[in-house]
Amino acid sequence: MKVRYGEKEYEFDRRMPARKLLEELNILPETVVVVKNDEIVTEDEMLDVGDDVELVRVISGGAARNPGTGREEWGARMLKE
Repeated sequence: MKVRYGEKEYEFDRRMPARKLLEELNILPETVVVVKNDEIVTEDEMLDVGDDVELVRVISGGAARNPGTGREEWGARMLKE
């Protein structure tokens, strides 16, 4: 499987759960979203040799005023690097 994380690329020649992939790359699960073949998956999802995997960093933020509504809203966003 091909794995992209920021500017880095990795290749793995065995099947494993997404959780194991994160462990092997020393990445905390709460800091990324695992995307397999363009679909977000859970840590329990099996990743196969032919899969295209991207680890997208998640940045969470505090309250911000929404200019459209004038209300404070909490949010999180994904950043692709």
